[in-house]
Amino acid sequence: MANHGGRGNEDLRLTEELMGKTGPAMSKSSNALRRSQYLVGPPEANRRSELERTLREASKISICGIASRSVVLAMSTVAAEVRKSEKDFPWDSLHYVTPTPSMILTGRSGVGLGPVVRDWQAAVDTIRNCARQQARAVPAAAARRSKALQLLGMRHYFLEMLMHVTVRSTGRKEFWLTIGAGHQSNDLPLLVVEETDDNYPILDDMHSRLIEGCEELAIRQVRCDLIEASDVNGPPPPGGRHDEKTPYLVVHGLEPYGTGGQARPACMPVAAVMIRANTNRGPVVMLRQRNEFSDTDSFGKYSLITSRLLEEDLATALGVPVFADRHVDAATDAMWQATRTDGPLGVPVKAFIRAAQRELFICCGLDAPESRFQFHGYQVVSTADGSQLGFAVFELVLNRHEPFDELVAAEDWDREENLLVVSQSDLYTEAYTDRLNRLLTQREGWFRTTILARPIAASH
Repeated sequence: MANHGGRGNEDLRLTEELMGKTGPAMSKSSNALRRSQYLVGPPEANRRSELERTLREASKISICGIASRSVVLAMSTVAAEVRKSEKDFPWDSLHYVTPTPSMILTGRSGVGLGPVVRDWQAAVDTIRNCARQQARAVPAAAARRSKALQLLGMRHYFLEMLMHVTVRSTGRKEFWLTIGAGHQSNDLPLLVVEETDDNYPILDDMHSRLIEGCEELAIRQVRCDLIEASDVNGPPPPGGRHDEKTPYLVVHGLEPYGTGGQARPACMPVAAVMIRANTNRGPVVMLRQRNEFSDTDSFGKYSLITSRLLEEDLATALGVPVFADRHVDAATDAMWQATRTDGPLGVPVKAFIRAAQRELFICCGLDAPESRFQFHGYQVVSTADGSQLGFAVFELVLNRHEPFDELVAAEDWDREENLLVVSQSDLYTEAYTDRLNRLLTQREGWFRTTILARPIAASH
């Protein structure tokens, strides 16, 4: 017993020497060390409260990797509070440095990638929404917005989260980082490391290395000229009536995606996919539930798989480069010149298919070739601010044959249950009509006769 106790005392003495703490001060130093590094974890309500308190007190935030759902939701809450109070943007600067889209979408294989892709998209969308909220509150602060919020792309395949926070009142700095098997659970604890901690310099060096060489994450959406009222209210054009020489949708320009609409009303092009499948219960339709992580309004409503048309979608379909380093007007003009056309710059159907393919993979984990998207024409819906949403509507029939059942695969991919499989005969019944978004409700007759009345052909 005595020898055992001696070894214990010796171990304690060696530990004290290695930590640089000896004598009576050790207890105090150990307590300080514990206070400078702690976990914020379940229950969820406590974690949200701690995060929101930290974000309200922050003057500067820099996030590397993929922001965790807890952080994303807390940021959205704080930004919404600011918008309601008509105050300025919550933070002096918000830098979000995340892997580029090409890096995230490169490994398109395996159900396991689903949580990574969804979390990446959710974080980018919601952080952009913070800027969108700011734009609504202070429309004249465009110059300040560009400095306050920066979305940056890194070349590191870093999928966890490292967040650096500077407290406004004291200047105190701390790191928040995710701990655990990332993107497999929404309940991951967060490790907080304060500036007084011995590990702070290590994380600070890691943060510097991650942001080194990053570039602006230039995600810009396409704006088109308004569609004439007679075309909006009349029968939709068939798929083959318009081509690149006489386009239905004419490009007006580009705008940063997520910074609020321009003063001039426009038609915003959107790819919309109605997913159908045969089951033992009869034909079904797959809908997506809109939520605060991927949408800006109509939370809780059910919609088709939809995606705004991005600059890269248009450029790829036209066969021209993406001029991401140029101002929106110069980039649009450069694309027009590169097409070598004398007429207006139109939106080819292939641009919508590319957007549809990307969103189908993000939402459902499915890679579908262009040939499987059946184009049924355009539908234009007016918005409250005088703008329009120009939908290119496609149908995609899921393959239910072995060895790969696409319906089952999509449901497995959607671990958060944002996808809903609805019997086709129930879609426009009282059980769902109050939950359907405006495209589905305002164009019910067109969907019934153009798509739903058609038998589902086998997909190959």
